[in-house]
Amino acid sequence: DLIYYNESFGAFVFVQYKAMEHEGDADVFRLPNEGLSKEIERMHAIEQQLIVPEAHQKPMEFRMSTKAFFLKFCPRIVQQPTEPDLVPGMYFLLDHWNLLSGSELLNGAAGGRSLRFQKKYPVTNADRYFSNSDFAVLVRNGWAGTSIDQSAALEELIKHTLESGRSITFAMAGPVPLEQQDPNFPF
Repeated sequence: DLIYYNESFGAFVFVQYKAMEHEGDADVFRLPNEGLSKEIERMHAIEQQLIVPEAHQKPMEFRMSTKAFFLKFCPRIVQQPTEPDLVPGMYFLLDHWNLLSGSELLNGAAGGRSLRFQKKYPVTNADRYFSNSDFAVLVRNGWAGTSIDQSAALEELIKHTLESGRSITFAMAGPVPLEQQDPNFPF
């Protein structure tokens, strides 16, 4: 749904948004979900295309993970859509989601499976997730996303997608001098 590109670090990050339905005092995403399964298959296919031999890295090129696909689960209805903040929700690195969605953590008492997010404790039935702030720091500081070599390969994939007539939602952050960086601004 959204591609972030951090020009300072040459890193792409992809986010697939999934809307959770409001049920009682929680927002819920029910599993299995055919649409999500198809999207995850496409993500894995692109990951396979991004397997490139890595050259020696410079310290600035280091990533905690060069896996660049995230899922964000968020409420379908947002109370303050005019606020500049990111929509509330939970981010999961694709590999973490694959483990979580296959685990018993998402099993309900009546036998159904769902990811739950609520305002009271426990906030979620997921083991852990990235908050908006966590995610923003990872992307802004280049800790997550494609490597320099993967980014070069990805640029070709993006050009091909655009040439085929499909659209892409793209957010880009350019280099900001340290003295002008605002630690409260997400990107």
